[in-house]
Amino acid sequence: MSQLKVLDLHGTEIALLPSSLSNLIYLKALYLNSCSKLEEIPSSVKALTCLEVLDIRKTKLNLLQIGSLVSLKCLRLSLCNFDMANYTKAQVSTFDLLEELNIDVVDCLGVFVQEWPVWEEGSLTFHFAIGCHNSVFTQILESIDHPGHNILKLANGDDVNPVIMSKIKTIIDGDRVSEAVLQSLENLHITDVPNLKNIWQGPVQARSMIQQFLRLKHLRVEECYQIEKIIMESKNTQLENQGLPELKTIVLFDLPKLTSIWAKDSLQWPFLQEVKISKCSQLKSLPFNKVIH
Repeated sequence: MSQLKVLDLHGTEIALLPSSLSNLIYLKALYLNSCSKLEEIPSSVKALTCLEVLDIRKTKLNLLQIGSLVSLKCLRLSLCNFDMANYTKAQVSTFDLLEELNIDVVDCLGVFVQEWPVWEEGSLTFHFAIGCHNSVFTQILESIDHPGHNILKLANGDDVNPVIMSKIKTIIDGDRVSEAVLQSLENLHITDVPNLKNIWQGPVQARSMIQQFLRLKHLRVEECYQIEKIIMESKNTQLENQGLPELKTIVLFDLPKLTSIWAKDSLQWPFLQEVKISKCSQLKSLPFNKVIH
C-alpha cells in the first residue's frame, strides 16, 4: 500500500482523511473532487512530497490547508476553496512548480475576476470555458478584461442554460469597450451560440479591440446560425490591415448566414497556415489578397 501512486476517492461520502495518508510517500495523484463532506485534511499531508496532482473541487477544504504541497504540478479547485475575505497572493504563489491550475467558479466568475489579485501577477495564463460545467454568468465577457488569458471557449452544451447563451449577440462590443482586452488570447473557439451575429463589433481604435489581439493563433467558429460577420469594418483605415497578425488557423463550420470574414479584402495574415470552411453557403469571398506565403 505504501507504494501507491494514485488514490481516487472522488464522489465518496468521506468526511475525514486518516493521518495514515502521510504513509503514502510515493503518491503522485490524489483525487478528492465531489467529496462534499470533506472539511479537513491532516497536517501530516506535507509528507507527500511526490504529490503532483490534487483535485479538491466541490469539497469544503480550504486552500490554506494544502499550502505545504509545494511539489504540485496540477491543482484543481472550486471557488469555494478560497477564503476570498482573507486571500493573499501567497496562497497560490506557494506552488512554484504548478503547470495547471483549474478553478471551477460556476456562476461566481465575475466576483472571481474582480476580486482575485493574482490577475495582476502575469505569471499565470488562464483557460476559460464559458457554457461548460454548468457555468451560467451573463456578464462574463464584460468582466474578462485582463491580459493574462490565452484560451477562451464559448459553448452551449447539454448542461448549459440555453436562455443565458441565447442572449449573446457579440463577443466584444467596441462601442462599450475602449481599452485593450484579452491581449494574450491565443485560441478562440465558439460553438453553438444561437444568436451570435459577430465576434468583433464597433470601432477599431488605437490600442483597443482587434488591434490588441496580437497573439491570437487559432480561431474556430461552429454552428452559430445567426452570425453574419466575423470582424466588422474598421473605422480606422490605418489599422484595418493589422488585425490578427499571428493567426495560423481559421475554421468556420455550419454558419449559414455568414457573408464575410472581414469587410475588406486587404487583411495581412503572414502566418496563416490552415483555412477550413464548410457549410457557409453565403460566404462568397475571402480576405486573403495580401496573405504573405
